[in-house]
Amino acid sequence: SDTIDTDNFYGYIYVNASPSIVSDPITYVELGDTLLYDIVVDDPNKQSPYDKNLRNELQYFLKTFPKNMSLKENTIVWIPQKEDIGQHRVEVEVYDGIEKAVQDFNLFVNDVPSIVSQNNIKIAVGEEMHHFVKAEDSNDFTKLAYAINSNLDNMLMNTKTGEILWTPTEDNLGINTIEVSVSDGFNFSEDVQKINIFVYK
Repeated sequence: SDTIDTDNFYGYIYVNASPSIVSDPITYVELGDTLLYDIVVDDPNKQSPYDKNLRNELQYFLKTFPKNMSLKENTIVWIPQKEDIGQHRVEVEVYDGIEKAVQDFNLFVNDVPSIVSQNNIKIAVGEEMHHFVKAEDSNDFTKLAYAINSNLDNMLMNTKTGEILWTPTEDNLGINTIEVSVSDGFNFSEDVQKINIFVYK
């Protein structure tokens, strides 16, 4: 008012609450698997900041990501290839029209080791067996650990090299089955092989 005329303004004030990403990112995927990460966002804003009659729609963006990774609505989809083995940085952005939330994480693509050594062995009673469990692993920097599951007396394994030492007796004549495994240190990342040892006289 200028004391003579009065002008009234009618409108509304939009109070915005910042969105926040509340889901825990996936940080590990095995070669050959499909990564599916659903981004979950906490956003109290129900109305659009530009039109109170419209719902507030969140927008999702991949800012930093490896080759061929895509975003379908709020889900990250990726099938890593052999050349993707190793560590990758991923940055996700969610925008509510006024403010944004960012999630930054590292994603590791692992190649599960595979046992390639033979699984059928022949050995005579009293002969000392030296068998090396051999495995292939595309992760150059990981250390493989070997394990054995056997009920045969005096059988030993070097868990670092994969060498199995054993001297069979007449009690072991015939086929004896053991189980060996190799892991690269990641949970559930191991290969298992059954080995048949034929002892003869």
